[in-house]
Amino acid sequence: MEKLYGSILGLTTVILGSLALTQDFSPVYASALVLLGLGISLLFERKVIKEGSTILEKKLSSNSPVVAELAVVGGIAIQYGFYRPLLVYLGLVLLKNELHAGLSSFNQINTSRLLGRIARMVVLGLGIGAGYFTDYIVFYAVLASGLTVVYDLGVILHESASGI
Repeated sequence: MEKLYGSILGLTTVILGSLALTQDFSPVYASALVLLGLGISLLFERKVIKEGSTILEKKLSSNSPVVAELAVVGGIAIQYGFYRPLLVYLGLVLLKNELHAGLSSFNQINTSRLLGRIARMVVLGLGIGAGYFTDYIVFYAVLASGLTVVYDLGVILHESASGI
């Protein structure tokens, strides 16, 4: 039960950070909550993977990163109005996930080379905090997260092409 409550706490903290971003709080507080929630989620996600876990804990652990990333992206879209770049970003993430799932069934893809969602969430979280100074930094954080997705797409396509 500790892992279940920890995963819920991490996800709730990320969502609270996204909500704090859309309200009149400082972006620094929102960034701190998002990064704290990410750290809590990673801690308990590691425990779910390494230790014996119930089906509910495994499902929550596998679905909470998607919800957390959507919450952060939604908070940025509401606060800063970067709708088109964020739609492109979400489209790239969806494409990467689908390609990874589809091509992994045909051959082995070395996932250790992928930057993944942790890098994206850290960049977005730090970008939110730096948005205290100017909105342009948040835009460039979204752009940098998009570049990590493009890099991951390149790695997936290269790994699948070399396995054929």
